[in-house]
This record gives sequence, structure tokens and C-alpha cells, in this order.
Amino acid sequence: MLSRVMRGSERVVLLGAQIAAAACLAMVVNVAADVAGRSLFNHPVDGTIEMVAYIWMPTVSLAFGYAQLRDEQIRVTLLLEWASSKVARILTVLAEAVALALALWIFYILLGEAQDSYAIGERVPSKQWIPIWGSHYVLVAAYVLMAIGAAHRIVSIVTKVEDPFTPEIEIEGRTL
Repeated sequence: MLSRVMRGSERVVLLGAQIAAAACLAMVVNVAADVAGRSLFNHPVDGTIEMVAYIWMPTVSLAFGYAQLRDEQIRVTLLLEWASSKVARILTVLAEAVALALALWIFYILLGEAQDSYAIGERVPSKQWIPIWGSHYVLVAAYVLMAIGAAHRIVSIVTKVEDPFTPEIEIEGRTL
């Protein structure tokens, strides 16, 4: 049962990263079309600047969970440098627990803001056809994915369940 839940969480987090990659590619195509339109036809794509300004950060953040799952987040390793494997493992679990708690806290805050934005139908002031409230929900999803990634890492470290992304959990070259 646990392995099924772990595989499911991996798939959800990977899906978030794939959506982030596809959205980034779509933004690149949009900006390229805007530049080409400005240069060749003296007519930019309407709303490109606004769409990219309001959507890039929530979209890219969908990959946070994948980074968390792969242990690719930036962290300070000074504490772990001279620690034994057991202490390093405990500190890593504590760090992941802090990441999980922060992700859930930020999720809670962002969910309230997303609901408020949706309730008022928030849109880009200069381009009323571009809704902003959707980007708030993308951020909410991003922090859910980050929480899933952190929870997955905690379970992987504690139970020593084999992880397809990192077969062995390593800190500073030592297997935990």
C-alpha cells in the first residue's frame, strides 16, 4: 500500500513539473511571436507582456515539488559535514519536516488569497480579458506539490523505501 502511495505521489509531482515545462515553452513561443510581430509587422501579440508578468512565476513554481522530491533544493550542509550517518539522517528528516510545514503554511495563506481573488474576479487592469485569479490557484497547487515532495522524502528516508529518482539518499557523499 505504501509503495502505491509513493508511486502516486511521484506521478503527481512529476506531472506538475511537466505542466511547468509545457507552460514555460508556451510562454517562450508567445514571447517569440510577440517579438516577431513587433519586428516584422509592427504589431505585437496583444497582452504578451501582461500574461508573462502575471503568469510566469506561478507556472514555474509548479516544479517546486519535483525539486523537493529530487532533493535539489538549496540547503546549508555545514551541520551535516561532520555528522554521523544517523545524525545526518535525523537532521535531513527534520529539514524535510520544516519544508513540509512551511509548504503547508504558505499553501494555507495562498488559498485564502486565491479565493479572495476569485471572488472579486481579479483581472489585469490594462487587459481585462486576462484573469489573475487563476495564477493564484496555480501557486496553491505549486505548494501542494512541494508538500507532497517533502512528505515523500520524509517517508523515503524513514522507511528506506527505494526511490526511483534517488535510489540511495545521499548527503555530502554519504548514503543515509
